[in-house]
Amino acid sequence: MNRVQSMRKEADFDVIDRISIGFKGEELLKEAVVSMSDYIKEETLAEEIQLTELEVSDFVKTWEIGDTECTISVRRNINS
Repeated sequence: MNRVQSMRKEADFDVIDRISIGFKGEELLKEAVVSMSDYIKEETLAEEIQLTELEVSDFVKTWEIGDTECTISVRRNINS
């Protein structure tokens, strides 16, 4: 969540903007994202989380989490 919130800020999204999140990473991280998806969506105002990089995104960043890398993409949703 921390990384998504940082990306929202870097992308200059408004605090009330609804977003979509794309996540690409190792299986263990994917499992964590899936198990916490409702909480992540609530805390980041995400309408969806895809377990792949978003086809169309406003901002993409690769992060190191523990000993692994993951790529997170975010898109501001219009008409939400």
